[in-house]
Amino acid sequence: MVHLYITLFVFQVTSFVLWIGKAMIAVGAGAGLYFYLDKYPIPNVTYIATPLTFSIIGSYIIASIFFGVYSVAVDTLFLCFRKSSVLLVLIVFLLSECSLLFVLCFS
Repeated sequence: MVHLYITLFVFQVTSFVLWIGKAMIAVGAGAGLYFYLDKYPIPNVTYIATPLTFSIIGSYIIASIFFGVYSVAVDTLFLCFRKSSVLLVLIVFLLSECSLLFVLCFS
């Protein structure tokens, strides 16, 4: 049951950190476009919110696609770590049992 809680915690933290990254990319793209359009205005565009909205939404979608790869990589690394830690505990247990048998047999 503890492994389930640890797994859920790691997955939730990973999802939150990746969401923060996607939001920061979208906000950065929106801020960059705002300052660019403030310095070099587009002719015949009087309301700047429409290009900004499309830019923020588009950059969030593109960041979500790219961060999906990172999410899969983090999940794979975590599952490999969990598997190796379980095997390590098993190996340590077996070695301790073998060394205990060795000490008992040759004492």
